[in-house]
Amino acid sequence: MISSEIFIGAVNKIAVCTKCWLLQSFRGNVGSEQASIKRKRMKLVAVDIGGTTARFVLADSQRPVSNHLQAVNRYDSQSFADFGALLTAYVVDAGLQGSNIDLLCLALPGLINGQQARLTNLPWVLDADDIRRRFNVSRVLLVNDFQAACEGLDSLQADDVISINAGHRQADRPRVITGVGTGLGMAWQLPESSPQVTEGGHVDFAPVDEQQDRLLQYLRKSYPAHVSYERILSGPGLVMLYQFVSTEAGMQQDSEISPAAVSSRAAQGDEIAIDAMRLFVRILAGFAGNLAMLFQPFAGLYIAGGIAPKIQKWLNSDEFIEYYSAKGRMSSLVLRVPVILITNENVGLQGALSYAYKSIHSQGKR
Repeated sequence: MISSEIFIGAVNKIAVCTKCWLLQSFRGNVGSEQASIKRKRMKLVAVDIGGTTARFVLADSQRPVSNHLQAVNRYDSQSFADFGALLTAYVVDAGLQGSNIDLLCLALPGLINGQQARLTNLPWVLDADDIRRRFNVSRVLLVNDFQAACEGLDSLQADDVISINAGHRQADRPRVITGVGTGLGMAWQLPESSPQVTEGGHVDFAPVDEQQDRLLQYLRKSYPAHVSYERILSGPGLVMLYQFVSTEAGMQQDSEISPAAVSSRAAQGDEIAIDAMRLFVRILAGFAGNLAMLFQPFAGLYIAGGIAPKIQKWLNSDEFIEYYSAKGRMSSLVLRVPVILITNENVGLQGALSYAYKSIHSQGKR
C-alpha cells in the first residue's frame, strides 16, 4: 500500500509540472501574438490638422519615423465643410477606396474629450467612433496638435532648427513648444514622460508698454469678454496688428490684407507693415519669456507653427532677445533657457506618426 506521504508528494509534483506547462504555454501564446503583430504590416495614416493647412501621410507599422516624410498630402482645411469631407478627399487621392486603415492618428487643434473633439479655429466636431464606422478604420486615435508637435521634437535634425538664444541646455529638464499659425498652441514635456496638453495660447494678454496698453483697449472693442494672446499671435492677429498700426498712424485700414501680404509688404519697406511685424515679434518674445519663467525649460523652448519659419529674420534678432529677456529680476533666468526656431513644418505630422507607431507597438506588448 502507498503511504499518504508518497501519495501527496506525487500529487504535488504533478501540480508543479502542470503549472510549469501552463505558464510556458501562456508565454508562448503571448509571444506568438506579439510576434504576429510585429510581422503584420499595418496600414497607418497620420494627420496634422491646422486651421489653414491639413497634412496627411500614409505609413506602415514597420517603418521608423523620418525627419523628412515622403508623399505628404496637403489640403486647405477651410475649403472643407467638415472633417468627413476632407478625409474623403484624401482617401480618393491616396487610392485607399475599399482599403482598411488599421490606425488613423489625428493631431487636432482644439479640445478633446474622450472620443470627441471640437476644433477651435474650424467649425468642425469630430467623433472617433463615427469616423471608424464610416471610413473602414480599425482604430482612431485623437491627440492635441501641440502634443503631437512636442512628440515630433525627437525626429528633428540639425537642419530643421535655428538657435535664437543659445542659453545653457540641460537635457534632464523640461522642454516646451509653442507655435504661431491660425492659432497659438503650446505643450510641455518632462524627461521620460509623454507630452502634456495645454491651452496656454488662450491666457490673458498682458501689455508691457504704452503702445501695447493702447492695443489692449483697441482689442477690447472686438473682444470685450476676454483678450488672449492668440488674438494677437496668430495669422488673423498679424492682420489685426496691421490694422491697429494703420489706425494709430491715421491711415485707412486695408480690410482685405492677408498675413502673407503683411510680411511681404514689410520686406518691401512698407512702414506700416514693418511696425506691425515688429509689434508682433515683441509680443511673441514677451510671451516666450513668460513660458521660460513658468516652466524653466532648460531642455529647450521651441517655436513652431506655420508663420514662424516664414519670419525667421524677424525672430532671429536683437529685438526679440530684448523683449524676451525683459523680465526684471528674472532676466538672467530666461536668458539661460535655449530658444529654438523650428523650420520643419512637418514636426506635428511626424509627432502624430510617432504616436501611431507607439500605440501599435504598445498594443503588441499587452
